[in-house]
Amino acid sequence: HTALQQGLSILDKWSNVCESLTTQYWKRYSSHPWKADKYVDIHTTQLSSRVEEIVAIRTAHEQIRQLLSPSEREELRISSSFGPFQKMNALQYNPYTKPVWDAACAQHHRNMADAERRIAATLRKSLQGMHTHAHQLLREFKRYQELLKRPVIRVELAQERTTLLGQLAVYIKTLHNDFLQKSSGHQVAGGEQVGPPKGKNLPEVVNNIVWARGLEANVIDAETTADALLNDLPAFASFSNSTHDLIEELRSYQRDLFNTWSGDMLEAIDNQAEPLGLETSGRLMELDIQDGRLRVHYSERLVQLLRETRQLTGFGYAVPARIQHTATTARKFYRHAVVLKQVANFYNTIDQQMLKCQQSMLLEAALAFEDLIKHPSRVAGMAVKTHKKVKDETKVQVTWDNPAILELYITRIQQAAERITTDNRRLRNMHATMCDKIANLMSVDLLRQASKWKEVIRSMREDMAGLVNHGFKDADMRPWKTHLDWQLYKALEYQYRMGLEEMNESLSELKVELTFRQQCVQFRPPLEEIRGRYYREMKKFMFLPHVFRGFTDKGSPGSVDFGTMVDKNASSFKSVYKKAESLFSRLEEICSKFEPWVVLGQVGGANELESLIEQHLVDVKDWENNFKVLKVKGREAEKLPNAIKVDCITVSTAPIRASIEDHIQQLLDALLVTLRRSALKDTTQIDEFLGKALDSLSSRPQTTDEIAEAKR
Repeated sequence: HTALQQGLSILDKWSNVCESLTTQYWKRYSSHPWKADKYVDIHTTQLSSRVEEIVAIRTAHEQIRQLLSPSEREELRISSSFGPFQKMNALQYNPYTKPVWDAACAQHHRNMADAERRIAATLRKSLQGMHTHAHQLLREFKRYQELLKRPVIRVELAQERTTLLGQLAVYIKTLHNDFLQKSSGHQVAGGEQVGPPKGKNLPEVVNNIVWARGLEANVIDAETTADALLNDLPAFASFSNSTHDLIEELRSYQRDLFNTWSGDMLEAIDNQAEPLGLETSGRLMELDIQDGRLRVHYSERLVQLLRETRQLTGFGYAVPARIQHTATTARKFYRHAVVLKQVANFYNTIDQQMLKCQQSMLLEAALAFEDLIKHPSRVAGMAVKTHKKVKDETKVQVTWDNPAILELYITRIQQAAERITTDNRRLRNMHATMCDKIANLMSVDLLRQASKWKEVIRSMREDMAGLVNHGFKDADMRPWKTHLDWQLYKALEYQYRMGLEEMNESLSELKVELTFRQQCVQFRPPLEEIRGRYYREMKKFMFLPHVFRGFTDKGSPGSVDFGTMVDKNASSFKSVYKKAESLFSRLEEICSKFEPWVVLGQVGGANELESLIEQHLVDVKDWENNFKVLKVKGREAEKLPNAIKVDCITVSTAPIRASIEDHIQQLLDALLVTLRRSALKDTTQIDEFLGKALDSLSSRPQTTDEIAEAKR
């Protein structure tokens, strides 16, 4: 079946080629035109009809097999229906084999009559629910088109075919009304004018013809289907007349569109004020004095004419020779015109593509490009000089009809435009990079990360130096540098204000120690020196804008004075000094907190401490209480912090903690010494008392007074 379809396609293509050659192309061949009528290859046409009959029989047979069950196919002996064709070559066509073929076909139809009646009943059931859907019903009829051509099935489905014909008549009437409404541009409710649907990138005349051809194809499709399946119905003649009238009306509409277009184009070509044709000896481009825009002498209407001519010729219309000549001339230079229009668009929008602050950097390339636009004769003169002597090269013009010079001119102007585009792209990318770096600086702490600020600015200066090495002049970069300086000013001012608000916390860290010297708590370095260092760093930051250097030289025209930032933010200095004094007040409070811990160190040496203990401690309970308190204080001393953070100053307490531990140890030693000394003293007194008592008991009284004393 596939091979038959391919063969039929080849036969149809051959017939179409013969028709197109003898009706269109060869008739317009000026050297040897075809003068006869359309050539028709009779043998090919008849063979094609035979192949179509074979395809129809095979298609109908396959559809019958699909619609019947295996038992029905066996009952109706479908497999033996091709018996009449077995003793002949169906593809061998000539007038002598035609009667044999017709007899075989008639016998085949008789063999399939019972099966066709069975199929007709099946099709009637499947078509019952589609009477109100014209397109669906038509689609189903097309699906079984070969079956519906069989006489038996035609008779059985007469009612369904009559319904389809009625719906097709309504469909044709709807298409006709739609055509009349849109082709005449009637207005609908709301005042909106209705016209043919717009195709994408189609000229108006081509769009309307394509729309009309689409309607024509729909009408022809409906008429062809009706002619194949419904031509035996009584109402078919009326339907056929309406379709033929509509097809003729559509074709007349298309002819009118083409004739109107041809007349308009010929009138435009003859227009002396603004001729449509391309003046090949005229200038390529010119600058408009009023608005300064560059215009190419190759109108957009000429571009549209090319498209219209190409598409209408493809539709088979005989485009007038003058229009074809105009289109051919325009097509010859179309490629160059496209390039020149791109160049003109680039020239007209070049100011929008450049950054205003970088225009001076591109001025030299832009002037060179503009010189090529204003004086194309210089390029032409240089080209001609290479071949022959020319006294005045400015008299040589670049025109459409001079291909060599035109190619050279377009090459030069493209190179100039490419140079500007490349340089502008490089500068814009560099500008974006610079702005990103400056934007990132707004999140870099100016107090703590000043080195990163210096590194980023240094890298930006290196990038600018790279542009100078690439060929850009440093003097032309001044507006761009000034612009970047102002952006840098914003970032610096933001971080400057943040630094003023958080200076007491964000200044570089100062490390000091809290010590006990000369019997008092004090800092190392001394508090006065810490204060001096802090205020020096504070002053350095407060006046940083005065020494900050941007990208332009200080004092040069247009340079940015960063020092004005100090005066603008002077109102914040009062708060800065208040926070500084508050910081040092907190440092003094730290000293006060540690003074109770070093009271013992203010007593003096070990002797003074022992004397103080002996003076105030009398009995054993006093020493016990002091030992307990000393143990508690030792634990509390271990909990003292190793460092205390006061904004940007870190106070190390290790030295004073060591002193406190020494004092506690000294007190412990003194308590032990004094306790031992007190015990020794008491022991000595007891020994003296016992010695005296023993002496008194061992002596005998000699006199009465001594006896009386001893008794007492």
